[in-house]
Amino acid sequence: MDVFGLRRRLISAPILRAFRHAMPTMSQTEREALEAGTVFESCGTDRFHKDGRRVYMQTNKGDVDLIRLVLFDPETGNLMI
Repeated sequence: MDVFGLRRRLISAPILRAFRHAMPTMSQTEREALEAGTVFESCGTDRFHKDGRRVYMQTNKGDVDLIRLVLFDPETGNLMI
């Protein structure tokens, strides 16, 4: 057995077991919240549309990995890309 395997078996595995027993279990709501997004999602307002009802926002929410400009209507919740 190499040094890494020995360290994993004698040190890392017991510590990991102790942490698993010490930490509370994750609820379904917490799991859904984590799966709904990532810590790397961002959103911010840029400026209002000239009609005064909609706002331009910069966001990377969804299936994109780059920030894009969208037009958001807060009354209806619609996004226009």
